[in-house]
Amino acid sequence: MAGAGQTPFGRSRGSIGSLADEAAETALERANVGDVDAVVIGSMSPMGTIGEAHISSKIMDHLGLTPRPAIRVEAGPATGAAALHVAFWAVSSGQHETVLVLAAEKLSHLEPREASGILSRIATPEERALGLTMPGMTALMARASMARHGATDEDLADLAVKAHRNARSNPNAHRRKALSREDVLADHMVAEPLRRYNCAPLADGAGARVLTSKDRGPVRISGIGAATDRLRYADRRVMDGFPANSAAASKALRMAKIKTGDIHLLETHDAFSNLEWSNPEDLGLLGSGQGLDAMKRGETDLGGRLPINPSGGLTSKGHPVGATGLGQAAEVFWQLAGEAKGHQVDAAVGMAHSIGGFGASVFVTVLEMA
Repeated sequence: MAGAGQTPFGRSRGSIGSLADEAAETALERANVGDVDAVVIGSMSPMGTIGEAHISSKIMDHLGLTPRPAIRVEAGPATGAAALHVAFWAVSSGQHETVLVLAAEKLSHLEPREASGILSRIATPEERALGLTMPGMTALMARASMARHGATDEDLADLAVKAHRNARSNPNAHRRKALSREDVLADHMVAEPLRRYNCAPLADGAGARVLTSKDRGPVRISGIGAATDRLRYADRRVMDGFPANSAAASKALRMAKIKTGDIHLLETHDAFSNLEWSNPEDLGLLGSGQGLDAMKRGETDLGGRLPINPSGGLTSKGHPVGATGLGQAAEVFWQLAGEAKGHQVDAAVGMAHSIGGFGASVFVTVLEMA
């Protein structure tokens, strides 16, 4: 991985093409590898969000990258990570020498009800008919986990406080103000026990990465893994976690030829705060029930044993859906390259973890200092 670029996540007046252009320019300048052979583009739902189809060709035309081949990838909110995996295989197979990965999404122009309606299509028709939403299903998971491990609403609020504390020093983050536990608990409920600050804000944004076999960049992808699960929550064998997390992480670690203890940093998909407890446990980085205790002991803070989401994570950095996964990989890249100004941690090996839908598809990427 020779270069990474990203726009700030939040509200933007720019088009999806201009967002992609900004991220690509930064990544290509950082990579300094010359021309690219192909482009992989991630965007979750351009037909629904901006009313546009064939978005890959439109972005290629906007960026002036024709006639290079381009392909669009979609995997729900894990779209950016899926695009990165497709580009990885394109380079590692020898088909292409240098590939630009782009992911972009525009959401802020939509009314909240309209945006929620588009994103709710991730769930099954049966679940939607029952009124189940992503916040609602995650709230059920949160209550099951909290009951099992003795977590309180105050503990859940502390996750949001930590996320916002990390995001304050991240210039690309959507929410950058300091929060107290009282601020979180006083805010309105979205789906009990999840309050507004426990939920990721929908955002506009774009990310870009340059993958190449030309030379040794500062960071390399050493392992990738992906997995799926039953789509309906009611059909799952586990109620307080995502089994696909474990399956995907095992594949990535096996490919990287390392163990869970070798991971120094995790950027995990915390579209809702409680996932910062359960995801690391599912991934094997923490033991069952250790997510809560690790947070209380400060082990997941910037200076802790396993920093989780130094960027602020989705709940504070923001969630431009299709671009989120590339944003996570960018954060790990900058951390390993020593370029995460203001929120740098000490790490030589990191993991980026993205979830599509309600744990229905998972992508895990292991990155190491080259």
